Amino acid sequence: MHLINQSIIPFKIDLRRAAVLRNELSIHLSLRAAGGRPAQEDEAKASFITTAPGYVWSDYQIMMWPPKTVPQYRALRAIGLSGGSVISPKPGQDDQASTDQINRLLDADLRWFVENIATDYYAAYHRWQPGQEVNSAFLEAKQRLAADPSGHEPFLRQPSFSDPTWHQAIRNRLVQVAQRYSAYKPFYYTLGDETGIADLAAYWDFDFSPLALSELRLWLRQRYGNIAALNYQWQTAFADWDSVVPLTVLQAIKRADDNFSAWADFREWMDISFAQALKMGADAIHSVDPSAIVAIEGGQAPGWGGYDYALLAKALDGFELYDSGQNVDIVQSLNPAAVILTTAFNTGANEKLRVWRELLHGGRGLILWEDVVPYAGAGDYLTSRATETAPYYTEIRNGLGALLINSTRIQSPIAVHYSQASMRADWITTIKAAGQAGIDAATASDHPEDNFTKLRKAYCRLLADMNYQPGFISADQVAHGVLASKGIRTLILPDSSALSEAETAAVRTFVTRGGIVVADGQPGIFDEHVRRRNQASLADLFPAFSVVSPRVLSRGAGSAVQLDAAGVIDQRADILAALIGVFYAHGIQPTVTVADPSGAKVHDIDVSLWHNGPVILIGIIQTAGTSSNKGDRQEAGPRRLRVTLPQGGIVYDVRKGTALGWQKQLTIALPADEPVLLALSPQSLPEITVSAPVRASLGVTASVNINTTGQPLAATQVFHVNVFDPGGRLVSYYSGNVLSSDGHATFAVPLARNDVVGQWTVSVRDVLSGQERQAAVNVVPP
Repeated sequence: MHLINQSIIPFKIDLRRAAVLRNELSIHLSLRAAGGRPAQEDEAKASFITTAPGYVWSDYQIMMWPPKTVPQYRALRAIGLSGGSVISPKPGQDDQASTDQINRLLDADLRWFVENIATDYYAAYHRWQPGQEVNSAFLEAKQRLAADPSGHEPFLRQPSFSDPTWHQAIRNRLVQVAQRYSAYKPFYYTLGDETGIADLAAYWDFDFSPLALSELRLWLRQRYGNIAALNYQWQTAFADWDSVVPLTVLQAIKRADDNFSAWADFREWMDISFAQALKMGADAIHSVDPSAIVAIEGGQAPGWGGYDYALLAKALDGFELYDSGQNVDIVQSLNPAAVILTTAFNTGANEKLRVWRELLHGGRGLILWEDVVPYAGAGDYLTSRATETAPYYTEIRNGLGALLINSTRIQSPIAVHYSQASMRADWITTIKAAGQAGIDAATASDHPEDNFTKLRKAYCRLLADMNYQPGFISADQVAHGVLASKGIRTLILPDSSALSEAETAAVRTFVTRGGIVVADGQPGIFDEHVRRRNQASLADLFPAFSVVSPRVLSRGAGSAVQLDAAGVIDQRADILAALIGVFYAHGIQPTVTVADPSGAKVHDIDVSLWHNGPVILIGIIQTAGTSSNKGDRQEAGPRRLRVTLPQGGIVYDVRKGTALGWQKQLTIALPADEPVLLALSPQSLPEITVSAPVRASLGVTASVNINTTGQPLAATQVFHVNVFDPGGRLVSYYSGNVLSSDGHATFAVPLARNDVVGQWTVSVRDVLSGQERQAAVNVVPP
C-alpha cells in the first residue's frame, strides 16, 4: 500500500467472526520509506466489545449474583452459567468496583444484568445498610405509630413517590446508568431489589405527605368528576377538593356502615403511584435503550406493598419473583411477554423440583444466590452444590429451556378472577372482626398467607388436579369485555366480594350466553370502592348461600356454581366432583388427563402444555413441596401414571431423546423431583442432516448447515450444537443453541489462526426429536 501524507489506514473487520465478548486487535505496522530513509516498525493493540444485536430473550439464562474471580466464573460455565451481576454505583460512589466486576465478567466471556440501580427509592423501607436492620426505617415508623396512633406523621413516606425532586433525580440516574451500560446489552436492568411501598408486601398507610395528597386529590377528581360525587360515595362532607383527606385503616374500621371507600380509594391510589414510579424508571431507561428489559427483583405475593400485578405487569418488562400467591402465573397470564426469573436458594430434591416447575410455568432464567452453600470455592474449585445442580442446569441450558421459551403456552378456557379490590375488602373486614389482634396483624413486617390468598391458591390446586391449565383475568379486563375476546368459558370468582357495575354486567352477560361462573358465597357484596351494597350485585345469579354442599344453578344458557370456601381450601372431594360434572356437561374437558394406572384421579400433579406449530408439548411434574421456603421432599421414587392424549399421534420423550411411536394413551414413570416432557406430533418429525466443509483453514469461518429432510412440523426448531477440537475437548465459545423457523439453519465456526489443527467434530442435536448428527472438519494450517 502506498501512503502519501496519510495518518489513517482504514480496514474492515468481519464482526460475525467474533466468538467472545471482548476481542483484542493487534496491529503490526511496517513502513518502507523511499529515498533511502530507514524503515519504520511499530505495533499497537486495542480491544473492543461485541454484543448481541438486541434483547430478544430466546434462551434460558443462568446468572450468578455474588461476584466471583475469573477462574471461578470460567469453571462455573461448566454448569451452564451464562452471566453475572454488576451493581451500579450510587450517586457519589466511585465506579471502580463495577468496572472491575465488568472486566472480570468480560475476561470470563460472560454477560451480566445491572443490579440495584435505585433501591434507595423503590425499596426505601427494605434495603441493606451497614450496621442496621434491613427494615429499620419501617420499624421506626411502627414505633412512631405506637406512640401516636391518631397522627399522620408515621405515614409520610420518605421519599415520596410524588416528590418531583426525587422523581427527576431518579430519572437522571437511570438515564446515566443506561448510557453507561447500553453498549454492553445487559440481560436486564433492575430498578430495585425487594421493592415496595413499605417493607416488602407489609401493609402500611403510606403516603399522607402533602405532595402525595395533592396527587391523590387530582386522581380522585378525575375519577369522580365533582366533589359531590365523592362525598356521596365516601359519605363525607368535604367543601372542596383541597380539604379531602382519606382514612387510615385504624379510622376506617371504626365505621359502622362498612363503607371503606375513603380508605380503599387511597390504597388503590398508592398501588397506582407505585406502578407509575416503576414505569417512570422503565421509561427513563427505554429513552436511552428502547429495547432494554427493565425489571424488579424480589417480587412479593399479590397484595400490599404496591403488588397489584394488574398494574405492574403493564409497567415492567421483567420480574424476578418469589413464587408466592400465584404471582408467577398471574404475571404470565397478564403479560405473556414478560421475562420471569427465579432465584436458586437451596440445595436438594425440593430445590431441583422448584426450578423445573418454574421453568414449566414460564420461567426464562435463574439467578444463583449464595447464602450458606457456595457454588465455587478457592481457585476454580466447584463445590458439591455445583456438581449437584450441574446435570439439570446444563440440560435446561442445552436447548430444553430455549424450546419451551420459543413455544406458546396453552391455557384452558378457564380464568381466575384477579381482584385487588376484593383483596382489600376481605382484608379490612377480617381486621375489623378480629379487633386488636387484627390491628396488630395489620402492621406486621411482611405479608402472611391470609385466607384470601389461600383460597385463590386452593382453586388453582383444584383445577390442576382436574388437569386444567387456568389463567388469570384482571378486574379491569373483565370490565372491558375480555372474557369474550379470550375465548374463556369458565370464570372463577375466588371471594370476589368487590365488583364494579361494569364487571357485574360482564359476568351476567357471560353466564346468560353459556358461560360457567364459579363462586364461593355471594360475589359483589361490595362495590369496587369497598362500600357495602344493600344487596350483592350478582344476587340474581348467586342467591344467599348457607348450605355447605356445592350447588349448581342454571342461568340462561350457562351455569352458576356456588361452593363453600372452606371446602375449597380443604380440597373436599364433593367439590371436585361437582366441578368435574358441570365442566364436562358443558364440554369443557382437559386436553391431557393424568391418572394412576387404574384410571383413578391423582393429586399433586401439574400438567403444562405448549403449542409449537402442530406439535403439542406436555410437561408433567409433581407439585408437593415446591415452595422455596420449605424443606427437602420426603417422597422417594417415581410415580407410575397413565397419560391420555387428546388424539393419537407420534409421541417423543423429549428429555430422553427417544421416539415412543404412535400413542393415544401411555404409562410414564414420573420422578419425584423432575418432570417428564413429552411431544405429541401428528406424524413423525422429519429427519435432520448436518453438512460441513471437509477441509477448512485456520483463520476462516467453517459454515455448518443443518437441514430437515422434509417439511418441518415445529414452528420453531431448537438445535444444540457442540464443537469439539481434535483432542475431544468441548470448545464452549463455538458451541450453543440455534433456532430455526423453516427447518434450515447455518452455524458458523470462526476458526482462529491459533486454533489446533486436526480433525474437529461438530455434533448437532434436534432438541424436540432427540436426533443427533455429526460432521467432521479437517482443520489445516492457513
